[in-house]
Amino acid sequence: MKYEIKHLPLASIVLSPVPVVLLLMGLVGGALAFLVAPNELMDPMSLRARLTAAGTFGVIYMLLVLAMMLGAAFIYNLLTALGLRGLCLNLEAAEESPEAPEAAQPPAAESRPGDDSAPAQDASQNAAASGSGDGTGTPA
Repeated sequence: MKYEIKHLPLASIVLSPVPVVLLLMGLVGGALAFLVAPNELMDPMSLRARLTAAGTFGVIYMLLVLAMMLGAAFIYNLLTALGLRGLCLNLEAAEESPEAPEAAQPPAAESRPGDDSAPAQDASQNAAASGSGDGTGTPA
């Protein structure tokens, strides 16, 4: 099936997990820049100041990248509203893997040509043959 994306709701970007992912990426970058990588400028800073700098870096990174994403989505919406084609996606239906019912059950005894053995009995016939006939399997 062919679909065309004509509008990107800006709220779907803000209210999705995207800002959380961007914040985590910013915190990792801030930790690498202020806590891990040796730098002469960071020597006089205390650990508390370094942690504050890493957190501030993460928040500012998230806000800047999110603002760029929202700007790109706004421009995309504006251009598609003016008549340009949107992003086209060719989607195919997913094939479901059929679960074989035989795989969940143990294989039944099969009679082969030339084999004179009787076919296997089911549980109700076994209970009736070995018990009182009430299905409990106890002798009469």
